[in-house]
Amino acid sequence: MTKNTTAAARFTEHEKQVKDLLNAITAEVKRLRTDFEDNGRANWGFVGDLTQVEESLRDVHNFLTNKE
Repeated sequence: MTKNTTAAARFTEHEKQVKDLLNAITAEVKRLRTDFEDNGRANWGFVGDLTQVEESLRDVHNFLTNKE
């Protein structure tokens, strides 16, 4: 970051990074669904993984909406 960087420029940069992360998360959840389906829909490990993701995303949502 240079001393001439504006808040608007940094906000836009971080906004893009957040959107990229959300797209990557969506792709990984789809991959997880495929893996779950391929493993006979009986492996509770996949459920645990998705539960952890949900809890983490809920924390982020609560932070953004001031519901902490």
